[in-house]
Amino acid sequence: MRLEYFQLIDRIVDLDLAQQTICAEARVPSASTIFEGHFPGYPLMPGVLLIEAMAQTSGWLVIAVTRFSRMPFFAALKEAKLRSFVHPGESLSLSAKLLHEGSGYAVTRAEIRCGSKLACNAEITFRLVEFPNPEFRASMEKMAAILEFPIGALAQRFAPYLVHPLAPLDLDKQIPKKGDQRQMEPWQRIGTYAAGLALADAGVKGNSELLARMDMIVAAGGGERDVAVDAAILSNKRKSANPDAFLNERLMSDLRPTLFLAQLSNLLAGNVSIVHGVTGSSRTFMGEEAAGVDAVRIALARITAGQSELALVGGSHNGEREDLLLLYDAGGHMLRGRFARGVPRSGVARACTGAQRQAARAALAGAVGAISAPGRRNHGCTGAHVAKPRSAGATRTYCGDLRRNRRTAGDERGARMARDPTRRTGTGNGQLARTRV
Repeated sequence: MRLEYFQLIDRIVDLDLAQQTICAEARVPSASTIFEGHFPGYPLMPGVLLIEAMAQTSGWLVIAVTRFSRMPFFAALKEAKLRSFVHPGESLSLSAKLLHEGSGYAVTRAEIRCGSKLACNAEITFRLVEFPNPEFRASMEKMAAILEFPIGALAQRFAPYLVHPLAPLDLDKQIPKKGDQRQMEPWQRIGTYAAGLALADAGVKGNSELLARMDMIVAAGGGERDVAVDAAILSNKRKSANPDAFLNERLMSDLRPTLFLAQLSNLLAGNVSIVHGVTGSSRTFMGEEAAGVDAVRIALARITAGQSELALVGGSHNGEREDLLLLYDAGGHMLRGRFARGVPRSGVARACTGAQRQAARAALAGAVGAISAPGRRNHGCTGAHVAKPRSAGATRTYCGDLRRNRRTAGDERGARMARDPTRRTGTGNGQLARTRV
């Protein structure tokens, strides 16, 4: 320990991302000015510093689970117990387990042992925020090296599956309000970020007149599940004396408003509208690859038919979702082992992707200058690579499976309107307007 620098752990000795646990060690200094006042003649490690040591251990676990994308700040303490004295010169073993991570918060259960004796334990809640600035992040990376934080373990989070993690994004540039960032899950942040890039690239970002006329067609999956809640329910339901009552109680307390068992797909379009001010008509296609193709096709058809002048079309996908890894692997689609270019293998290496594009009628495209005509430009953010199946048969089977995506009634109406330009279309504010070719 370096008490004068508030470094209360010496080394991280184990990090298990599968079990979401961490172990660290520390040695209480034999001499410190703190012991001169706490207490004269009977030096003891202050209880508040023991709690801080548990918080630091837990914090590194949260940083690992979020792959250095969030900084955990101490928010609340629950059921803290100081069970025995800790004296100068004693060696401590610290451990923590993640109980919950989501909605901008994380909860851990931590403890400190002195030999085999439990010294203290507590449940700690953290608020998760973006790193305030690059300098702060760099200082944390430097401290990680000092503590022997296993950076390499982060790349193995999804082993044995091949998953390319999303590169770090400066979300403040496209989603300036921290409150907006906190209430979004990764797939929403990815899509909203990509939408901001597309609008800026087209030269219409902040142009309220054009944004009010801009239609939006978004492809999105079924949203993200709270894996920690799922795991807690599955683990404890069988132990409950009344499983049905336990299930209802947990679902009522753990699921947030606007959620069913996963997030609603149209939350992405809603966030793009709130953050970037796109207020024309909005359609959401629920699904993945096939839904994305349909979104582009419908946008182009509506512009060609004269039903739309200006459109923002695209979607996002979080390839790191553990529930989707399970589903893909159950179908035999996930690639395993190390990534290697040029090696013929059939399967999928998942990645996070956000893609948005601007499309406009030719006359309007000329008027706004930088804006792109259909099929010309797009903008997005993605993981490092996406490995595609090398076998044509495997590709057909894979795409065939993913074409079984559900679409909403609104999507079907959009398809009918594209075929019939004289049909009515929503204007985004609940009114109806007659469209003309």
